Amino acid sequence: MPSKLYLRGDSDALWLTLAADAVLSIIEDARAAGTGRFVRLDMAPFVRGEAARPAYFDFDVVSAILPVDPREWEDMLEDPPEWA
Repeated sequence: MPSKLYLRGDSDALWLTLAADAVLSIIEDARAAGTGRFVRLDMAPFVRGEAARPAYFDFDVVSAILPVDPREWEDMLEDPPEWA
């Protein structure tokens, strides 16, 4: 199930393809490895059949990771934002 990622200072959520616990695990592993501050995550598509888009995030500015309710996800796919 997708998740929402919030960055410090931004009230808009970024939708990701992975579950919230998987995203948290990726961030914790990257922090423990000490190889850099950026992690690659896939942005969730807003239109059925669209491929996920890769994005890189600085894990030091992540303020919250929340799960997406399945009904919220279906609603988004049925009525995507106008810019999607």
